[in-house]
Amino acid sequence: MKSTILFLIVFISSQSLWGQRFSVEISSDSILIGNYIEVKFSTDEVNYQFESPEFKDFQIVSGPNSSMSSQYINGKYSGEKTISYYIKPIEEGQLTIEPGYFTLDDQTHETEAIEVSVFPNPEGIIQQPEQEEHNFFFKRFEFPGFNKEEVEEKPAKKKRKLKRL
Repeated sequence: MKSTILFLIVFISSQSLWGQRFSVEISSDSILIGNYIEVKFSTDEVNYQFESPEFKDFQIVSGPNSSMSSQYINGKYSGEKTISYYIKPIEEGQLTIEPGYFTLDDQTHETEAIEVSVFPNPEGIIQQPEQEEHNFFFKRFEFPGFNKEEVEEKPAKKKRKLKRL
């Protein structure tokens, strides 16, 4: 009986930790020198302190950029907060993006470090990182003619000639 109660207490108290998600993702793990990548630190908690990595082998082009989404469905709240940076490597080789730290309720959570391969770029090719489109409404509902590819060219109507009586 005591072990069952102890198990329930441990299970209920750990539920708040299991629901938390802290992650990092990058737009590409390999890049040509002179280009930049996007690094996103995300969590499903909105009330936290964030400590970014130093980005010692990178130049910060833009950031920190913050975005937040939240929703209530059937009385249940869910949300996500993202901190993003656009960074440009300052040297070639295998570089490391250090972990970011999320502090919530006096507990610190760490994302994993990420390796990025930076290659020479003798031709000076510039590529921009792929970005997500945030037109949720228009993606969900497809409207005819919304995309330019779907619009068909219709011949212009002929003007009517007016005849006076």
